Formats: sequence, structure tokens, C-alpha cells
Amino acid sequence: MLEKVFWDVFKKTGNIEAYLASKECTHCKFNEEVSEELFPHIKHSKEEKAKER
Repeated sequence: MLEKVFWDVFKKTGNIEAYLASKECTHCKFNEEVSEELFPHIKHSKEEKAKER
């Protein structure tokens, strides 16, 4: 999932450095926080899924 998020970031921004940096990072929590900051709708989507459960 996180790989797809960062691949989407690369496709939208063209910033390969951000994508490659995300691949080097081993802290999933960090990747998740960064992805939520770049794409606020991710956090909103996660909150909606949590409410459905």
C-alpha cells in the first residue's frame, strides 16, 4: 500500500528523489505520516474506514 502511495506521489509530482527516499526508509510509520501530509485525503479515507468497522 505505501509503495503505491509513493509511486502515486512520483507520478503526480515527477519528484523521483522523494520516491527513492521513501524506498530507502525502513520506518513505515514515517512513510505513513509523510503520505498523509502530502495527500490529506489519505488520512480522511483511513478515518472513514475505521468508522465503518
